[in-house]
Amino acid sequence: MHRWEAAFKLIQDKGRQEDKSEIEQIVASFHDIVGYDRGPGPIFFNGELIFERDKLKTKKNNTLFAKNTFYYADKQRWVTPFCYRYKEGDFGCFVVDFVKLSRSLDEITSKRGMIHVIATLDYWVMYNSLVTTNKNVQWYGENLKSSALNNLLQRHSRSVKESIGISLDELFASGGSHIYQQDVRTGEHMLVIMSGMPNYNIFLGSGYRYSDIWQHFLDYIYGMALLILAFNVVLFMLFRRYDNLNEKHNKELEYRSMHDDLTGLLTRRASESIFIDEEPLLGSHIMVALSIDQFHLINERYGHSVGDSLLRIAARDLMAHCGSGCHLLRDNGPDFILISPGRDAEKSMNWIDAFTEAMERPKQVEDVVLKLTVNAGIYTADLSEISYREALKRVDLALWKAKTEHSRSYVYTEITHQQVIQRSLIREQLEYGIENREFYVVYQPQIDTQTGLIVGVEALARWNSPVLGNIPPNLFIDIAEESGMIVDLGGLITLTALEQMVDVMAETREVFGLSINFSLYQLLNTDVLRELDSMVETSGFPKQHLTLEITESIYAGDVEVIRNILDELHTRNHKISLDDFGTGYSSLSMLSKLPVDEVKIDKLFIDGIHQSEADNMLVKNIIAIANTLDIKIVAEGVEFGGQAEILREDNCHIIQGYLYSKPLNTEELKRFINNNRKST
Repeated sequence: MHRWEAAFKLIQDKGRQEDKSEIEQIVASFHDIVGYDRGPGPIFFNGELIFERDKLKTKKNNTLFAKNTFYYADKQRWVTPFCYRYKEGDFGCFVVDFVKLSRSLDEITSKRGMIHVIATLDYWVMYNSLVTTNKNVQWYGENLKSSALNNLLQRHSRSVKESIGISLDELFASGGSHIYQQDVRTGEHMLVIMSGMPNYNIFLGSGYRYSDIWQHFLDYIYGMALLILAFNVVLFMLFRRYDNLNEKHNKELEYRSMHDDLTGLLTRRASESIFIDEEPLLGSHIMVALSIDQFHLINERYGHSVGDSLLRIAARDLMAHCGSGCHLLRDNGPDFILISPGRDAEKSMNWIDAFTEAMERPKQVEDVVLKLTVNAGIYTADLSEISYREALKRVDLALWKAKTEHSRSYVYTEITHQQVIQRSLIREQLEYGIENREFYVVYQPQIDTQTGLIVGVEALARWNSPVLGNIPPNLFIDIAEESGMIVDLGGLITLTALEQMVDVMAETREVFGLSINFSLYQLLNTDVLRELDSMVETSGFPKQHLTLEITESIYAGDVEVIRNILDELHTRNHKISLDDFGTGYSSLSMLSKLPVDEVKIDKLFIDGIHQSEADNMLVKNIIAIANTLDIKIVAEGVEFGGQAEILREDNCHIIQGYLYSKPLNTEELKRFINNNRKST
């Protein structure tokens, strides 16, 4: 609410109390609005300002209305009075300095391009933006009908009549508003709005020149055009930025889909699309698949962060030896593939040896030093005659063969393919065979070299598949380890052997040792000790007579981890036998580092002791060192009496082999025990 409206509201409220002294104080409060002094009452000013009381009496209560703008000679300024009748017979007025008002209105009209006329209903001008300020005295001192504007007003009234159907007097009297077109002065077209406001004793006329309207419109169009242009430029820049980011993102995705995240090398899958579709490899190429042996043990012992760091280091070392024209790929897990244009056989092997030596060189990974062993599968392919995918399959087979034969490298042959098919069939039937207990156990007696009596048996697993027939133990055990089914298979063989030997001991009334082969994968199983305790307890077998035979592959793992497991087995009164000694990873120094109770000398060394002085001396030294360490010696694969005699003379404790007996089933073993007892 405007200040003067609030003031008149106060006048109205106080007037009802008929307290004129307070009303006079309220009227006096307009000093800061009007800007000069005036006295209270119905007539505020002396001089030319005289209100017509008769007209005021015709106004209704609570009516605000304007009077003629006039020149106030005493104060030398133009003012516009506003009157308010607050009760019957009483009214109050205040004036507004018109000079300040007209300046404000002129500023507004000049900025907006509008033309305004404000006049009282008796045609006295209050404001006219068509004239300049220095003509205010002339214009505001005359009535519109008798002034120089009379002709213009008459023309305007006729045009209004023609445009809207009513005269200007009728328009003023109606108190309505009308919009119409008009030519003024120079004939310029204008859009005019005329409004009569009887309640305030004034009428308003506002107009826009069409040229100004067009200018406003063009300004708007130009503004909108600039805005749209700016918007499109910004939009273009945003889309361009988005397109660049999207292109960069797509390139990153494409790169990541083609390259290994860990090493940055091209993946095997990506190489197929590149070397087949984009840049086909043709002609003779040598392909080498390299794999870090027992890599899973590194992850299990030190964690995957060490394993990942090792792979990055290995990839770096391989790239250093790759050379021009060589492609290095990352396959699954710890496997890499090298592809290079054809080389002759001798140069190829030297080239491959350089890679394997680089891989096997001790590597510092975080705070661990790792010494690796590497298997290499080799295939020389003419990629003009065989597909790239088929060549990859064949180098995979060569790598598999190198792993299964524990050799440093293996070159692909056609026989390899047939062996893979056979292994695939065995693997398919293996799980079914374990579930249906198709496996059985035979036992080979172990004889004391001094007494000739049986002191133990070694349990050996056999499998007669209804589909595949008899499968060699070394074949199905290797596949079981490779597939992870060795834990289930080992548990089945162990429980069967324990239960059967309890029965044999009860019937023959002999107590002897039982040796059962344990895989490294079984030992690393977290539940193996608990399950072994459960099987021993369930079967009733005397645990102090149980010996677990562990192959030398345990040395490929972490010695401390293996030591802890073997110590735990000792606390359970189980004996530890090191099988196939001398054929794999171990050294004589390891005998003093691990809690081993027994060493089994492999048949490979026993075969020549009665014919070769070198083999004889080697076995003699092994036996001597073991005796020094108070470790029992078992010679396996003894087939001739001469071999047995030499072993007896060298103080070997136990002998087993076909010289005494082939592996026996339980009924055959019972008869062997009874006969052995009688013969001695």
